Amino acid sequence: FDVLEASDGKRLVRNDAEHAVAQEIIGRRRAGESFGAIARGLNERGVTTKTGAEWKPIQVSRVCASKVLAEVGAA
Repeated sequence: FDVLEASDGKRLVRNDAEHAVAQEIIGRRRAGESFGAIARGLNERGVTTKTGAEWKPIQVSRVCASKVLAEVGAA
């Protein structure tokens, strides 16, 4: 998600590229893959985090634990 300034305050707007990665992470975790295996797979494909860094297992776990992002797994 991206935070955008709106006249009535800040709001979250879905970033489609990040949404696709979050869906993949959540789906792979639900299929039983470890956080490390998911991180390695993303890194091998050149998929980076929002900040441009390589994925680490802890970051994958945070995506899975996020209440906001957990909803995208079903979408």
